[in-house]
Amino acid sequence: MSAVQPRDCPPFEVDLSGEFSGQVFLFFIIYNIHIMVLPLKKGEGRSTLEVKVQPRSSRASIDGVEGETVKIRLTAPPADGEANKQLIALLSKELKVPKSRIRIIRGETSRNKLVEISDG
Repeated sequence: MSAVQPRDCPPFEVDLSGEFSGQVFLFFIIYNIHIMVLPLKKGEGRSTLEVKVQPRSSRASIDGVEGETVKIRLTAPPADGEANKQLIALLSKELKVPKSRIRIIRGETSRNKLVEISDG
């Protein structure tokens, strides 16, 4: 089966041979005509996601995956929890889960965060 490619875009391959620590659920999202694999670590009734945030960016977007960390750009400043709120809203939209199921469990005041997504 051949993949249909948008005009003027080179074909791509997805390499799933990389190793992640622990049990990992790979979540595919299509974002601006790119497919990303998010390394969600499965636990009991929840999944976790390591995130590195860049606040005060020109746009809010998921910027890529580096190792086991997802790089995310946010337009909000890091003051008064605004960036954390925007992070939760962006993840909620992209993962298609309610905001109430997403919370930051480590790194509230840091660029490096651990986000928990409840199974429901």
